[in-house]
Amino acid sequence: MTAVRASSAAVAVLILAAALQFAFPTASAKETTFVIEMRGGPFRFIPNLLQVDPGDIVTVVVFNNDTTGHTFDLPPFFVQIGTISAPMQPGTNRTATFPTSSQGTFWFFCAIPGHAPSQGNSYTGMAGRLVVGQPTPGPDLTVAFVVIGVIAAAGVGVGLLLWSRRRALKP
Repeated sequence: MTAVRASSAAVAVLILAAALQFAFPTASAKETTFVIEMRGGPFRFIPNLLQVDPGDIVTVVVFNNDTTGHTFDLPPFFVQIGTISAPMQPGTNRTATFPTSSQGTFWFFCAIPGHAPSQGNSYTGMAGRLVVGQPTPGPDLTVAFVVIGVIAAAGVGVGLLLWSRRRALKP
């Protein structure tokens, strides 16, 4: 009898696991490709903002449509297309594929001196951002505004009550 109960319990656990898998499917990695153009006048990447989900496999296809050499560097994911001594030449394209193993905002840039000056934790000029996951939202101020509104309404109500009492007491 206990063997029957044990096997019934095992079947119940398997059914529950299957139901949970159906109700809450796991996200699978997507393969995403971005075509990025290098341009001059001023130096820039088009597009300069890329967004993916954590775990996605990203392919960047980089075209140098400028008249000078450039690089495409994304150090957190070990991507380096071209180097300072051997940049991507005008009219060429190259590809890199990498998994997005970390969540956050990461800068890609051209490493040729003067093309993407570093500004501490960011870059200007020929640079862009790869956002892995949802950007961090600002604080939700809804509760604060509701509390301030309630306090303000109560203050107005008390003020009107005191005003009407004073007015009623005057001869």
